[in-house]
Amino acid sequence: MRHHVPTQEIETRNVTFLILLVYGFPVSFYNNYYDLLHSQQCLFARKISPDATGLKSRLTALHLSPKSDFPVSQEGLYLHNFATQQGR
Repeated sequence: MRHHVPTQEIETRNVTFLILLVYGFPVSFYNNYYDLLHSQQCLFARKISPDATGLKSRLTALHLSPKSDFPVSQEGLYLHNFATQQGR
């Protein structure tokens, strides 16, 4: 990428969304996490439960849709900070 785009135009950030619990364990995402995942500025979500078939099918449908303008809340950053700063 750096051969094609000037350095000042490259945004360095993690493209995987994850939330860590107090002890550093990642949160598993279930069917009810769709709205949270949909509103993040990430391309991937880490640790989607194998039982979250509804979430997987909704995310697959979203991926296959032509829609490209998504509202971004960055609520995940707040949740991550809250979870990681509550530790001992």
